Amino acid sequence: MKNINSVHLIILLLFSLLSCNSDNSLVQNMEGFWQIEDISYKNENKRNELSGNTISFGENSGSVPKVGNFDRDADIQWGVIQSKNADSLFIKTGNPVFNGQYQILFATDENNSVFAKLISENTVIELRKVDLGL
Repeated sequence: MKNINSVHLIILLLFSLLSCNSDNSLVQNMEGFWQIEDISYKNENKRNELSGNTISFGENSGSVPKVGNFDRDADIQWGVIQSKNADSLFIKTGNPVFNGQYQILFATDENNSVFAKLISENTVIELRKVDLGL
C-alpha cells in the first residue's frame, strides 16, 4: 500500500510542478497561510526556535515568524522569478533565515492537503497549507 501512495504522491507532485509553469498559478498556489512543518538554516534545524509556526503570503505582502534572535517580519515582499528551466520564489525580508530565492516543490497527500518545500542556498522550509475553509 505504501508503494501505491508513493506513486500517487509522485504523480501529484509532477502534476503540481507542471501546473505551476506560469507566474500567476505559482502566485495563486502560494497565497494564503502555511504551517511550518520543519525548517533548517545553514544546515541547523531551527524548528524549536520559531516563535510561531506560520508564514503567510498575501496579495501584496506577507509575514514570517521570529526565529531565534531574528525578528518577526509582518511586511515581507515576495514574488515569482520566471526562467526557462523553472520558476522560483523570492522572499525579501530583514530576517535572514527567510530572505532569499527558493526552488519550490509542491505535493498533496491522500487527504488533499497541500505541501510545499522551499529550498534556498541557506534555508530549507517544509510547509503545509492551512485550509481556512472559506
